[in-house]
Amino acid sequence: MGLSGVRETRVTERNAAAARLSAEDRQALARATAELKARQVAPDDPAALARIPTLTLGDLDRQNKPLPLAKTVKDGARVLYHEVFTNGIVYLDLGLNVRTLPPELVPYVPLLGRALLETGTAKEDYVALSQRIGSETGGIRPQTSASTIRGTPSGTCWLFLRAKAMAGQVTSLFDILRDVLGGPRLDLVSRLRQIAQEEKAMLEASLVPSGHTFVATRLRAGFTEADWAAEQMRGVSYLLFLRKLVKDLEADGDAVVSALSRTLEALLNRRSMLFNVTQDAAGWKATEPLLRGFLSDLPDRPVRTPAWPQPAAPVPEGLSIPAQVNYVGKAVNLFPEADLFTGSALVVSRYLRSSYLWEHVRVQGGAYGGFCNLDLRNGVFNLVSYRDPNVQGTLDIYDQAGAYLAGLELPESELTKAAIGAIGDLDQPLLPDAKGYVSALRYLANEGDEFRQTLREQILATNLEDFHTFGDLLQVLPDSHHIVVMGSAEALEKAGGLSITRVM
Repeated sequence: MGLSGVRETRVTERNAAAARLSAEDRQALARATAELKARQVAPDDPAALARIPTLTLGDLDRQNKPLPLAKTVKDGARVLYHEVFTNGIVYLDLGLNVRTLPPELVPYVPLLGRALLETGTAKEDYVALSQRIGSETGGIRPQTSASTIRGTPSGTCWLFLRAKAMAGQVTSLFDILRDVLGGPRLDLVSRLRQIAQEEKAMLEASLVPSGHTFVATRLRAGFTEADWAAEQMRGVSYLLFLRKLVKDLEADGDAVVSALSRTLEALLNRRSMLFNVTQDAAGWKATEPLLRGFLSDLPDRPVRTPAWPQPAAPVPEGLSIPAQVNYVGKAVNLFPEADLFTGSALVVSRYLRSSYLWEHVRVQGGAYGGFCNLDLRNGVFNLVSYRDPNVQGTLDIYDQAGAYLAGLELPESELTKAAIGAIGDLDQPLLPDAKGYVSALRYLANEGDEFRQTLREQILATNLEDFHTFGDLLQVLPDSHHIVVMGSAEALEKAGGLSITRVM
């Protein structure tokens, strides 16, 4: 029996059970439902909450723990080194600067990242290359990253080849990277088609379980060039691009091969590339000269940064998928001027997610989840629901969030818990490879240790007035037309006012 058959059977059984209910049974269900709703909106017992052990602000470290970072330029290339104990492992992130591409080539980047490692080289087919990578290194994988550069309207966007190897295998690692970058078999159309079909299938399979992520990515794309690029490389736009690409590979594979070749040629320039190494000091002494030799083999050209699309006027958008639930998103730029942003906003945003959105979107609204996120690098604030039976009702809840915060009264204990939670987000534990990678991303986004220390101090000093101020700022949300809803065509049409795109 297919999924639709199972649903029909359950509906039939549910209707039959409802028909068997007596008038008394129906009244009892109505009373139980009313009691449940009353308990959902009732405040928690203060005496019970007081018995739970809690931290205080005095238990927290007042100082951030900076991540190690040393910046150098070698043969025209930027090299970042992070001295971290790695137990004999070297972590190398080779960064190709996507910001040097014209906009029409940006969607090719994820496919290129896989093709470099999965089509083979001039010396070996992709099976032999995969075996060589597996036997001589700890693995190489592609990963894209895009972020606003804090304090500017510009973005930083990268394709990283993230590699690791034991100290004694670094020579082999660089040899593999030379072959991968210098002679990938981008002309194997059948292999490219297989990779593109895999990419398309993975995105389609993740649309329903991860609809909130697609909606959030689509929302942010309307504000900054970096978020536009992120949506081109992993959002709905990328899925639509892949569908066309699969057809193009069947009809005119040479054109796709040419586009991928031009993409690699533009990215392969040591003056625009980044080399990020995480290793202990003794290992770095051996790795550094090998890196210099690798750099000398790379092309050296002037760096160009073509113009990318500027954010257009927002149009409320619906993304149609075959689902019985919705993902409802809305966004606004609360801090268009970077110097207006303070760490207290992170505290308020986190509190709003765990209290107001939890109670109204999830508990009372019936959605599986309700989230909000504030980007500290560009001030964009977005709200998204997860597996939501509602559309307009959830948008109304979002629009009332500002008034909720503006009139909020909180005891000191709740303020403390909110600040501690925000510090926890700031101090997430990192493994050695993540320390070097995160440090590099912060450097590229102009998020230095001084800024993060200021954030920490502002978080610890958050008071109720900060909540009210944030609420006042959020009063602009009802007038924002940055709306993206993913759900069934019926739900989108019923909501009205949405420009609908069929995604599946």
